Amino acid sequence: MSARTYRFGDGLLDVLTVLVFGITGVVAYGLFGLSEQLLHAAWASWQWLTFWPVDKVLSWSAAALTIYGAWLLANPGHRWTSWGFVFFLGANALWISYAWRTGQGSLFVQQLVLTVISLQGIWNQLGKPVLQAFNQLFEDLENE
Repeated sequence: MSARTYRFGDGLLDVLTVLVFGITGVVAYGLFGLSEQLLHAAWASWQWLTFWPVDKVLSWSAAALTIYGAWLLANPGHRWTSWGFVFFLGANALWISYAWRTGQGSLFVQQLVLTVISLQGIWNQLGKPVLQAFNQLFEDLENE
């Protein structure tokens, strides 16, 4: 099954793509305080990417999120290390979408399994500590 060329302006995938790029931009700006020049460069890149077929946008966006997630997890001293699994989860969603559109069954199955692993990583790195903190807070309040 070959993927047909899909251009922006053809439908619902436009909305999903804009949401992915918008959320990525907001997260990058909020977490890392991107400078105004970098935001202008990102906007110029966005305008250029709108001329790409969606499959290409999906694959390159997924690759970028995968690389950044791996970099975060490979640097345990970084203050955002535990967010690497969140970036992986975003990449999983993009890869699944890409695999579905291009008919790549093996990539699709791989990303479904990696999605479960990403969710487990998010729970272990972010969910459990928050739950433990709440439990400790309630325990402290009961002991007062």
